[in-house]
Amino acid sequence: MEIIQKKYQNLFKVYEILLKKNAIDTKFIIDWADKVIDSPAEVNYVIIELASDSRNINDTISILNSNTQNFNIEVVSRAVIGILSHLLELGSISINIVSLIINEIAYYKGLTDLENTFLYGYGDFYDLAVQKIYGDLELISKEIKEFISFYGDFNFENYESWSQINKNVKNKLPENLKLLKVKYY
Repeated sequence: MEIIQKKYQNLFKVYEILLKKNAIDTKFIIDWADKVIDSPAEVNYVIIELASDSRNINDTISILNSNTQNFNIEVVSRAVIGILSHLLELGSISINIVSLIINEIAYYKGLTDLENTFLYGYGDFYDLAVQKIYGDLELISKEIKEFISFYGDFNFENYESWSQINKNVKNKLPENLKLLKVKYY
């Protein structure tokens, strides 16, 4: 059972982060857990608990949190950013939600200094543009979308490959971020 829970730790942490910020809802997690239960995969009590549609958001967050003690912060941070890119593209979330989450991820300290600089900057510039203090909301939204697209290899379906995807994304980041740095700084 320990191996099964370890398999899902990064995914559970991503679910927790996104659920706390209303980027996904409990139904999304219930549907995922139902698919796991219906598959030939070995199922444990945590998956069964998550499949219970009688859970409220706080119960679901608690279950997820109690099963993510050994998650990889670097993988989770990049996976969240990549999944935000897909959710935004699908129209499932707003750029405002994306801005809130990427700003929070910068505080996790799981990414490179340059990534965190972009995350902090985009969060701040987005807030200033929304308040009409400084900047253009459409432009900063476009820049955020471009930045998070670098992480687009991550999605909910390939969570078992996130460690390898993280390595690939991390290897490509210096060049991608260098282009942004030249463009914006």
